[in-house]
Amino acid sequence: MTATITAKLVSIDGDLLRRALKAALCAVDNDSARAHLWGVCFSSKDGKLRINATNGHWLLDYVSDVECPEIGEVILDKDTVKTLINFVGKAPNVMLTFEGKLVTVNANGNIATYVRVDAKYPTVDQVIPRAKGAIESIGVSAKYLVDVGKAFDTLNESKIATVTRMTFKSDLDPIVFDSDKVPGLKAVLMPCRI
Repeated sequence: MTATITAKLVSIDGDLLRRALKAALCAVDNDSARAHLWGVCFSSKDGKLRINATNGHWLLDYVSDVECPEIGEVILDKDTVKTLINFVGKAPNVMLTFEGKLVTVNANGNIATYVRVDAKYPTVDQVIPRAKGAIESIGVSAKYLVDVGKAFDTLNESKIATVTRMTFKSDLDPIVFDSDKVPGLKAVLMPCRI
């Protein structure tokens, strides 16, 4: 009788994995009762490792250049991801093994096994909006976008999160943001080349 190997292996730079997971944690929901949103999803897109996180309000979608076999959707909960970041530490290279409900991590010869969350992850490609008409994409500086959010929140006296509206006519025109909490506040952001 021959054993069938079902494990899927992914070799990734340790620093890249740490940074990707830390970025993903920014988008993870804080409510552990929402298991599918209280974690980070690993999957494969076009043969590359994809890492997603969402709280239902915004989505982080990272498709790396790391080769990855088809692994389905593997969700690790927020606490497990925090533990994983610490476990990986300064390891220069990390081997991830996806097999059934388990994810085994080998960092510098240290091995840990984690159990994946049993939940269905949102269909990311359906969540990401597709531009209609002539505008296929528009580029903005992430730093400036964060600065706009900080400015709006600084001027917002209420404890309710500021909601902004973006308006633009083409991928070359400035993007205008205005706030629902601070009348008269606007920010203008110039698009970047992609």
